[in-house]
Amino acid sequence: FKHYLTLLKIVPWYTGGLIVVCIFVIFSGGQRKVRRKQFEIFWYTHIFVFPLFFILLLIHGKGGWNPNFWKWFIVPAVMYAAERIVTIRRTRKPVTLLSVTSMKPNVFSLEIEKSGPFEMKTNGREPYFEGQYCFINCPHLSQFQWHPFTISSAPSDKTVTFHIRKSIPGSWTDELHEYVANGIEY
Repeated sequence: FKHYLTLLKIVPWYTGGLIVVCIFVIFSGGQRKVRRKQFEIFWYTHIFVFPLFFILLLIHGKGGWNPNFWKWFIVPAVMYAAERIVTIRRTRKPVTLLSVTSMKPNVFSLEIEKSGPFEMKTNGREPYFEGQYCFINCPHLSQFQWHPFTISSAPSDKTVTFHIRKSIPGSWTDELHEYVANGIEY
């Protein structure tokens, strides 16, 4: 019996249990129903639990260190960190909302000035292609909620447009439409 109590004090038991919990949370947050109806849950579980999962894998081993995992972890970790840094830098650039057009009871269009992240690249290339998606944030609704929407304008257009379908009443898209349709300044 003492042997089993000694095993419970070993770090891999704790990290292994937490790794299983992380996998469960990431898997649960990634289900189609959750992604469609509660995008925030999907987003936050992946943004916050994903790095924790890899940190736990790194220390999951005898004596609190996984002797081989770091060899496979270092390149993806550097790539992930670089992507997060670039994303954070790009999200600091403000954009100007030019117009809001209500098209149907549940569809509206946002027209944005081609500035900030949408400006022409120095090499003459367009910063995006039609059909690509862009994450949109409205700080007046939430500082941390970013939602993906497809760019519906051609790169050669003078402005960038997004056509957005409102989801259920009270959703982020519904609140965004109410906010921008009332002409409240950013």
